[in-house]
Amino acid sequence: MNKKAMILIVGFVVVLLLSSNISFAEEEIVYDQIISNVVVSDETDYIISTNTIVSGIIEGNVIVNSGVYLKLDGIINGDLTLEPGSNFIFNGIVVQEVIDNGASTYENNGIIQHFVEELVTGE
Repeated sequence: MNKKAMILIVGFVVVLLLSSNISFAEEEIVYDQIISNVVVSDETDYIISTNTIVSGIIEGNVIVNSGVYLKLDGIINGDLTLEPGSNFIFNGIVVQEVIDNGASTYENNGIIQHFVEELVTGE
């Protein structure tokens, strides 16, 4: 094998290796909490303050804090309130209302009984 052919093959292999490490997908979200059982909130509202996946059931109202991702593959048996800047990927069921106070990301592939978009005013 001559030198030019060897350089061409090595170059081709390098390009393949480099391109396999390039990702054009969305930003990867790291979830800190996974709820896969039944949670009954002792408080008035269950507050989601870290990136969370719900594949179980939350009994009661839920609030998603600003800057937090919630991926719902389960059921919220109550209201869901999305604070300004929160992010919601929805594949599950919200039995009552979803109240959107200015969520940054909202992807709905699930079942919502009632959706309310509230206007947030800077008073």
